Amino acid sequence: MDAHWKRVLEENLRKDFISPYKDENQNLKDLVNEALDGINDLKKSKGKKPYLGDIKKSLKYEDEFHEIKETQKFPYSMSNANELIKEALEYYEGGVNWNHPKTMINILPPTTNTSLVGSLIGSILNTNIVEHESAGNLANLEVKTASMISDLVGYESKSSWGHFTFGGTGAYLYSGKLAITKLFGVKSRYEGIKEDCKIFVSKSGHYAKDTISDWLGIGMNNVVEIDVLDDSSMDLSDFKIKLESAYENNEKVAMVVATMGTTDAFGIDDIKGINNIIEELNLKYKVEHKPFIYADAVIGWAFCAFNDYDINENNLDFSDNVLNRIKNIKNAMNNINIADAIGIDFHKTGFTPYNCSMVILKDENDINYLKRDKKKTSYLYNFGEYKPGQHTLECSRGSNYPLMAYLGLKYMGKIGFQIVLGHLLEVANSIRAEIEATDDIVCVNDKSNGGVSLFRVYKDEDLLNICAKDFYENENNNEAYKNKLIENNKYQYEIASELKELIKTDDAPFFSFTTKFKYSKYGVEIAALKSYPMSLYIDNDREYINNEVIKYIKMAKDNLIKKQIKNTNPA
Repeated sequence: MDAHWKRVLEENLRKDFISPYKDENQNLKDLVNEALDGINDLKKSKGKKPYLGDIKKSLKYEDEFHEIKETQKFPYSMSNANELIKEALEYYEGGVNWNHPKTMINILPPTTNTSLVGSLIGSILNTNIVEHESAGNLANLEVKTASMISDLVGYESKSSWGHFTFGGTGAYLYSGKLAITKLFGVKSRYEGIKEDCKIFVSKSGHYAKDTISDWLGIGMNNVVEIDVLDDSSMDLSDFKIKLESAYENNEKVAMVVATMGTTDAFGIDDIKGINNIIEELNLKYKVEHKPFIYADAVIGWAFCAFNDYDINENNLDFSDNVLNRIKNIKNAMNNINIADAIGIDFHKTGFTPYNCSMVILKDENDINYLKRDKKKTSYLYNFGEYKPGQHTLECSRGSNYPLMAYLGLKYMGKIGFQIVLGHLLEVANSIRAEIEATDDIVCVNDKSNGGVSLFRVYKDEDLLNICAKDFYENENNNEAYKNKLIENNKYQYEIASELKELIKTDDAPFFSFTTKFKYSKYGVEIAALKSYPMSLYIDNDREYINNEVIKYIKMAKDNLIKKQIKNTNPA
């Protein structure tokens, strides 16, 4: 009789692992089908609330964390796989349905089925693409995807290089590390950084600027923030003043970041203008080392699909307003190939599952600055030509990344991206048009060309003799309105909070809130509500937008008025 351990292994455990042989009875199918049915059951009927299942109590207080930590113990016995799938889905109760037309929280996309299946295949076969020997043909996919992106952004594919990483911050981190190493030499990898150096980036740039300067040892105080214009792009005149000041003080500049699509307002920096200023001042001050230019395009990269779109022909019949936005985006993104490196997030405007990012280097020789000492990796990189693990931060590199990205790019193609992104611009156009038609709401990023709309709502008493747009202009430009700006920042948060309550009781849209999409002209943070439609199922019809979006903003405002009256005159 077989030992007890062997019976359990053969009768139970093996069933929960993929068979290494051709198998007609695949248990995974049943579990996947059960999961898909469970996910479907979490969804609402058409037009209903943009969350999954019922809103459950989530962790809000510190004692709740302590309770979990004290009571959750490591299990002794095995569990039933089907029951575990059911339990897993319970954790999504009250979670956001990212495909829902009323989900407008942030640059968080629904995913294509093709990319989803790519992620599943990658997880099932579980390949590590640290080197060619273990990756096999999957190495080809990483190279192919990098080549496709190089072609899209205007790099020469033969001489560029790209590899996947853990997120937009990962791409930023690689570029920062490369910039430092090119500035101080490879010896700095062994001896450390002995001198200060600066990173220049706009005030609207992602907070990853602080993360990477901290983690790389540059120091967050060495990040030089540049003022932004009304369209949230870098103010080149301020950039020139601050870069010249650095050179006059003999400060070393490692990297300049051009943000090609800011998170809150989709501001696109003039990367050509940035480069021109760098070259002009480098020549003037005889700077030996040109700063590394990194294009933080984790949002904007996909809009390169419009780089060869014929504006005059307009074969996809976009509206005049959207066509003008596409033209402006195209003019900005056409110069992205000036950058020495570009950050790409497929899990944003690439519509792949989280997480899936890539850094693209203009010159493949730059990876030599980051390569490991072969003597210290004795059990790796002995065979094959493709050895990304020799220079990547990660040694464990899942094959999900290239599968998700490659399949998604091939499925969509340029025209697919043009249609999807154009659709989202048309939706944003309708939202802004409806906001403009109201008396008490103003779009505060109306000069932005992207699909995100930031807006502020005002109390009636503030608008007795002035429209919302002019009131906001005063808040932004006139320091006499400083207290009003601060007061109304709090009011925007109250509106956002009330909208969250309306999601529970009504079919309100899921907006987000930003405490600072930019600073006023006199240096005070400006808060705003944010509508970031990403669903392919949202309608761009203005009547739909008015009834399903604007109506709830007004409802939130009315509810706050009622609460104020009740608090002022309690029964």
